Amino acid sequence: MDEKQLVSKVINGSDSAIRLLISKYERLVIHMVARVVADDMDREELCQDIFLKIIDKLSTFHFDSKLSTWIATIAYRTAVNFAKKKRLDQVDLEQVEFKVGSEAEITEEEDMKSFILKLVDQMPVHYKTVYTLYYYYREYV
Repeated sequence: MDEKQLVSKVINGSDSAIRLLISKYERLVIHMVARVVADDMDREELCQDIFLKIIDKLSTFHFDSKLSTWIATIAYRTAVNFAKKKRLDQVDLEQVEFKVGSEAEITEEEDMKSFILKLVDQMPVHYKTVYTLYYYYREYV
């Protein structure tokens, strides 16, 4: 069955076509999600949500690209949006511990550095790398 037939049957509600679509593209979706989301349970739930979204939006697919490209794009964008939302939910300023004390060596600047480093640790790897290289490299030049 070619892509146009498969899409047509899925749009018409064929259960066997939906199963075929999922089995044909599940590895692609899992791969795209795994590049962004680390937690197994989150990945599994996200993959299910992505296939529901794909089936729901399949009628808007006009074969301007390959079906696999369209599916991979949906999977990747959904995973990125999920990861962004999850990171925003995890950054809770009330949970960040500040050093507070009367010791002379603890200064406001050290507290700020500690706070910033905790936030940097929560950044995506590629942003953290750029930040680290930029600011630490400046100290050695």
